[in-house]
This record gives sequence, structure tokens and C-alpha cells, in this order.
Amino acid sequence: MLTLLTSNKARNVAATVAAGAVALGICVGLAAAGAGDDPRGGSTNNDFSSDPTVGTLPMRTGGVDDVPGPDQVIYLYGEASALRAALDAVTVGWTEGQTACGVWELPEGRAWVEFHGDIVLQWSDARVLDAVEVGIGAGFEGGGMLCAVESSVGMTVPSLLEVGRSFALSPERMMDAGLLQRPVILHGLHHSGDRTEVIIEAPAGGLALRQTL
Repeated sequence: MLTLLTSNKARNVAATVAAGAVALGICVGLAAAGAGDDPRGGSTNNDFSSDPTVGTLPMRTGGVDDVPGPDQVIYLYGEASALRAALDAVTVGWTEGQTACGVWELPEGRAWVEFHGDIVLQWSDARVLDAVEVGIGAGFEGGGMLCAVESSVGMTVPSLLEVGRSFALSPERMMDAGLLQRPVILHGLHHSGDRTEVIIEAPAGGLALRQTL
């Protein structure tokens, strides 16, 4: 069930309803995240990570360095060539010792890339992500987390994202609904007590994700 605290200043009821439906979709994704297998269950090798696509951010195949805070992640998932294009186009804001990245090469030419720690990912043209799944993972060390979505149409009721589970965002759908005319914030409360947030913005047709742990 979703509760939205809508503003009385909304000028366009249809747009508000559409944006609320997208926020609801995020929560439905959270509720469904308890089912299914982690795509990272496939085999790994060094072929994919040999392409230096994330500037100087250290990238490892099949693992990451420990960084402070819970192991919540922003992830990209899809066909390897589409991921290379997305990584080639990204600008990464990171701090040594506070950020890490891992790559898992999966069967059928697909791969999983995840970003740990405090990090900012920015694309000047969000269309490069059309063929890539973008999402949030709860990690394995925080005991699972409650996640609530704050947007221009209100705040959703917190939904549980269990240990090791993830859910996909839909930046294109969020943009089409006008939800990203203002920042969307995903608030996380881990069972361990850690609080996190991911801020999603769409400056001038681009996409920016800022994770703070």
C-alpha cells in the first residue's frame, strides 16, 4: 500500500497522478525484489574489466575493496557492449578509500557493475542508459533496509528491501512522468541502524545519481 502526501499547489492533476504512479512503481519494484536470483551468480573473468571505462576509479572483476558504511550499491546491469557505452559516457565523483567498484561478467554476454560508498555518477545524455538496467542494491552486511521515496508528489510508505536484494529504477519513465523536474530521494534505513540516501536528478536531459552512506 502506498501513501502519498500530495501538495495542494499541484497545477496539473494528470501529471501528479502520473508521477505518483511512477513512485508507486518504484515501491512495487521494492516489494518484488524479494523474489528472483542475484544476476551476479554467474561466472567471472577479466575480459570485461580490462576496458578502463570509469576514469581512474579502481575497478575489479568479481569483488570490491571495503569502504566505510553499509555495502549498499548503485548498480548497472545489461549486455556488455551497452554497459561499456554507459561507462564510457559517465563522469564519476569519488574519493579514494571511500568508493569502490566491482564488475561481474555473466553468461550470455551480460554483466553487472556495482558502485560502493559515497559516489556521484553523472551522464550528460541519459539516453545512453536506455539499454541498461539501473538500480539500487541493499547489500549483504546491513541486515536489509527500509526504503522510502521522496519526490515532488510526496513521500511513500517505507518498503522492505531484504538482504542481498536489489530493485531497478526507471529513469526514462520517471522523466516522462515529470517526476525528475525536481530531485527524487531514496531514503534507506538499514537494520544495522545506518541511514543512507540516493539523490536522483535529471539536469538538462542528463541523469545524476548521488549516493551518500
